[in-house]
Amino acid sequence: MTLFALSEEKVRVVQMETGGAFGGKEEYPSMIAGHAALLAMESGRPVKIIYDRTEDMVATTKRILRRTRHRTAVSKDGKILGGEIEFAIDGGAYATLSSVVLSRGTIHAGGPYYWRACAFERRQCNESPPHGAFRGFGAPQSLFAMERHMDRIAQVVGISPIEIRRRNFLKPGKTTTTEQTIREILTCIICSTARWNFLTTPRRKSASRKKTNCGRAKKESASPLFCMAQGSPAPANAI
Repeated sequence: MTLFALSEEKVRVVQMETGGAFGGKEEYPSMIAGHAALLAMESGRPVKIIYDRTEDMVATTKRILRRTRHRTAVSKDGKILGGEIEFAIDGGAYATLSSVVLSRGTIHAGGPYYWRACAFERRQCNESPPHGAFRGFGAPQSLFAMERHMDRIAQVVGISPIEIRRRNFLKPGKTTTTEQTIREILTCIICSTARWNFLTTPRRKSASRKKTNCGRAKKESASPLFCMAQGSPAPANAI
């Protein structure tokens, strides 16, 4: 409507099935459709635009670049006391859905842990071709940074990565960084150091195999998971 300066009743949009992996299909198809509509209006004939692989890679939105910085105060026994989290993204030349990615990335930046106090700073810059939303809308990026930061805290304090998570994991009555009160008991997925080592030890390229009772080879693999633990706060050390 805006593109053609037409009233709403003079515009008809037929939405095709979007299909899976919809993050990259959120807003950009509207631009391609707009180009096709302009050509159709000028030519007076139906227009269909199909990008080849090169055109698709050059023209369409990509996953948003981001940088996360953590500065955290913890007690000697590894409990989080407070911290500062900076979540910055490069949304590219046009806004697209960058504001949503920025918002969700910030909301999830504290992870499944209890923070007595936490200050957030979020920033968006535009220094590249347009980027857009993909699966997770910014949450995977900020959660990855949080989990790597927890590993760093464990290393500095001298506690295992599992135990540092157990001591800080949200439990009923505690609040998230967005002030949502936890009402249910959340369970730690990783229950042993052996399991942690199995999941985090680099594997050979060829997966290990073992024979089953029927003599066939069985492939061993590890599934991705969210690391969760348990805890509450207490006097400080800064990391």
